[in-house]
Amino acid sequence: MQQLDRKRALLFLLRFALFLGAFLMPLPWLADAYTSAFDVAANGVLSPINALSHIELQFEPPESIDAKGSWQGQLRIRDDRTEEVARMKLNVRTFSYRPLVTYLALALAAPLSGLSKAVKVVLGGSLLMIGFGMLFSSLPILARFGEAGALGPGPGLAVVTLYKAVATPVVVYAVPLIVFWALALARRAQQPAMEES
Repeated sequence: MQQLDRKRALLFLLRFALFLGAFLMPLPWLADAYTSAFDVAANGVLSPINALSHIELQFEPPESIDAKGSWQGQLRIRDDRTEEVARMKLNVRTFSYRPLVTYLALALAAPLSGLSKAVKVVLGGSLLMIGFGMLFSSLPILARFGEAGALGPGPGLAVVTLYKAVATPVVVYAVPLIVFWALALARRAQQPAMEES
């Protein structure tokens, strides 16, 4: 039994390494395509935040999707009161793509029984990871505005506290593991209930 468990664990780790390696390969068009998708989604998340402040944050998607694209998202920061505009680059691969594909590799490598269960775990967790990726990407910028008082006392303090708590390289890779194991434990807890009914 122990040998079987060890063999399953090794197979899981091998599958995980293969999936993660494939996702992290420098594929043509991937950088610009992912950065564009991220920029559009992040702008949807940022729009309610923009309504609360005189500072407008908006990502500018790449003009075209090239085979050798860039992972650098271009964030435009505009002050409504002074009409000043500043731009800064943000590495979307580090804060968004890597946590997402780490989770996907874990979910795809896991021995899931039944196609519908696998789809639920992969899609549900992927949506969570996209949300975490956007949060990690926007926190450094929002924290700067929070420290400057541009977001107001309450939201500013909340953003700065959250940034200091979670925006570390270790957490960027730990979150996919936490989400994966939480979903795996939830799935395991549901199995006895399903077997009894």
